[in-house]
Amino acid sequence: MQNELNTLSKNNTWDIVKSTNTSTNSNFIKPLKTRWVYKIKESPSNSNTTIEFKARFVAKGFEQLYGLDYIDSFAAVIKQIAWKIVFTIALNNNWPIYKIDMISAFTQGNIDTSLFLLPPEGLEYLNTSITSNSYLKLNKALYGLKQSARIWYSTLVYILVTELGYTSLKSESCIFINKSTNIIICIYVDDLAITGPNKDVIDLFIKDLKRFFNIKELGLISDYLGIEVIRTINT
Repeated sequence: MQNELNTLSKNNTWDIVKSTNTSTNSNFIKPLKTRWVYKIKESPSNSNTTIEFKARFVAKGFEQLYGLDYIDSFAAVIKQIAWKIVFTIALNNNWPIYKIDMISAFTQGNIDTSLFLLPPEGLEYLNTSITSNSYLKLNKALYGLKQSARIWYSTLVYILVTELGYTSLKSESCIFINKSTNIIICIYVDDLAITGPNKDVIDLFIKDLKRFFNIKELGLISDYLGIEVIRTINT
């Protein structure tokens, strides 16, 4: 839980305000409720990593009102057949495939509306700046909000296209290519599979991406979207 709060603080996810300061034009703003979600993340059988215990701080997005708290919520994700075709291309060209994970991806995109949250009971013991009459004014999107996935996708696409020179395919908006380096990127929310002619060009891309996002390098891919990936060499 403390690791999650440290990440949220690093991303400047919210400002702490007193409940008396959340009125605009004399209209009281009703804050959304929040909660903790706990998960045990199991590693694939062909991985050497251990089981990971995760705590996620989320908003109760089902309380949001359309037109007031959010408008658009759709975010594209890669089709299964599309990333399998990319993996086949990499295999036929003997290209390596690497995987990276965005650390608290949704909190790396700026929120698009004015939203306040109620901190869950007990949060004041983990963050002494929060009191019983504190609200959290969001600066970034948060897991659980209806628009968070769309905000994250838009943020990532903007960086890939505008800052790093990538282009999305017309037939698949979650596959990006760079013709100068031949790198191909598959995107499914915060899971990125990256392939290219060699490790050096992939490392350079990851280095560039780190200038904009907090990421976790997972090395050569061993699983993607719940499917284990085992690469064999035919002789």
